[in-house]
Amino acid sequence: MNGHQYLELLKRVKEVTKLLHNSPRTEAAYAQWIEDYIFFHGRRHPAKMGETEVTAFLVHLIHRKIPVPIQKQALKALIFLYDWVLAKPLNHPPSITPSRQSCPLSAIQNHKEIIHSGGTSTKF
Repeated sequence: MNGHQYLELLKRVKEVTKLLHNSPRTEAAYAQWIEDYIFFHGRRHPAKMGETEVTAFLVHLIHRKIPVPIQKQALKALIFLYDWVLAKPLNHPPSITPSRQSCPLSAIQNHKEIIHSGGTSTKF
C-alpha cells in the first residue's frame, strides 16, 4: 500500500464515521486501529486481506495481553472498515475467545500506550 492509497483510505474512514454520526473519539480510535492493522500486515491494503488477517491481528493482541474491551474495540474498528469503508463485509467475522483483562481499564490512557508497553499499563 503506497502513501497515497493510505491517505485516501484514512480520508474515507473519516468521511464514513462522520456520515454515521460517530464521535470524534470513535473516529480517532478506529483510524488508529486500522493503521495498526495495516502496519501489522506489512502495509498491505485491507481490500486484499480478509478474515484470516483479521484473526491473525486479534490473536496478536491476545498474545500481547491486551485487555478484552480493547480487543473488542479493535474488532469493531475492523468490522467497520470492511463493512462500511471498503463495502467488502467479512463473510465469517472472527470468533475468538479474548484473553482475560490483564490490568484495570482505569489505568489505561489509550490503546497506543498498551501496544507500546507490551500489554500492561505503566500508569498504576
